[in-house]
Amino acid sequence: MRSDVIILDASCDVDHSDQRQPACEAVLMAAVTPANPETLRATGKEYDQRLETLRQGLLPSKFLLPEVDDETLPFPLSFVEYRERFLLPHSYLLANLGVRPRHLKSPHRERFGNWVGQCVSRVGPEDQALIPRFTSQMHPAQVLRAIDGA
Repeated sequence: MRSDVIILDASCDVDHSDQRQPACEAVLMAAVTPANPETLRATGKEYDQRLETLRQGLLPSKFLLPEVDDETLPFPLSFVEYRERFLLPHSYLLANLGVRPRHLKSPHRERFGNWVGQCVSRVGPEDQALIPRFTSQMHPAQVLRAIDGA
């Protein structure tokens, strides 16, 4: 399967030259998903609201990438979901880099780097954004049963 991906590692960890080996053996990457009505499961006004929610950064696990209207390498409005990430060996990435890599421009690059850093170091309450609920409600007797069974 072919897909657009984005590198989550800092560029200084991935860059290399003849004199310097890369700082890491594997590169942390994430899939890029087009932000269209099918992937966001909404149309019309609801679709616009979901895009605005992504644009404002109100969904901690998703980051909206800017659309690029370049004649040589166009890129549609897309988003990255942190939950869908993987490691790829650095040497494999270099050997199979089929197209010219695209670089985020400032200030998107800095904002993206901050988002990745927040995702990597996210600590906090177990709320819906971090860990979804498994049941809608648990009664005290069910809680006691779950604790006793653990």
